Amino acid sequence: MCSIASATSVELLMSLLNHPLKNGAMADEELYKSDRSVLGLIPHQVRGNMNDFKITPMCGHAFNMCIACSTPILSEFKADPKTFLLTACNTPNYLEDLTGITQKMAEIDIDAIEAFDDFAFDSDEEVNDDGEEKIKT
Repeated sequence: MCSIASATSVELLMSLLNHPLKNGAMADEELYKSDRSVLGLIPHQVRGNMNDFKITPMCGHAFNMCIACSTPILSEFKADPKTFLLTACNTPNYLEDLTGITQKMAEIDIDAIEAFDDFAFDSDEEVNDDGEEKIKT
């Protein structure tokens, strides 16, 4: 697995570095619209499936609360890089607070989320009408 992942990441990096726009190369959900370098297609990411040994190129869209590339992060970094880095390293929730993730998490109603504990995933288990596991004899 490691050799497949590392070889694929090297190929992706080399394609990116050989493109005139480097990390500005554009990817699209429709692969034929994606940028290419002399080495071929430049997807945002690749996913591997060991079930059928298939590698799928993918296009991802920016998340407006990304702690790496969202507008609030980039603005703060450009305004004062040294202070931004020191604050980010010394204040555990700084990036989440800056992007709004902390507020978004506070708005989540935990009671409205169904837990996976309520379901029996093992095919040998049987559950009665009360949701309790039946004991096989």
